[in-house]
Amino acid sequence: MTLMKTWTVLLIALGVMIGIALSIKPWELLREERTQAADAKREMKHAEKERADLLRQQSKLDSAVGREELIRKRGYKRPDDTPWEPR
Repeated sequence: MTLMKTWTVLLIALGVMIGIALSIKPWELLREERTQAADAKREMKHAEKERADLLRQQSKLDSAVGREELIRKRGYKRPDDTPWEPR
């Protein structure tokens, strides 16, 4: 009777060890997929921020004030402009 219990315990322990060994790969895949998903979310947030910045720049350049500011930064000066000098 004790021999039968010993074999039963050994078989159960062997089954548990095989189950754990077979479940390692799916857990590794899950961890890798979570890492990829987190990377994709980070890239998406960065792209969204960059898009918002570009939309702000475009709306600024679409306005008359923004266009004039850009032109003056590039060195354009109206013929009738006089330089401003502090006193």
